[in-house]
Amino acid sequence: MNCPICHAEMVMDYKIKVENYLLFNMVTIKKGSDQKKVKAAFCPSCGKVELYTDIPSGEKE
Repeated sequence: MNCPICHAEMVMDYKIKVENYLLFNMVTIKKGSDQKKVKAAFCPSCGKVELYTDIPSGEKE
C-alpha cells in the first residue's frame, strides 16, 4: 500500500494501542454476521496513518 500523501511504501500489519488497550481487539467492521478486524498501516516518511482490513479475494466485489 502506498501513502496517499507522499506515495512512499507504507508499513502494514500494526495494531493501535490507546491507553493500555489494544484498539485492534475492540474495533471491527461488521455487516450482518460478517465481521472483519481493523489493522493499521503507517508511512515512515510523512507519518500518515491508515486503517484497513484484509478482504479475501473471494469476497471482493
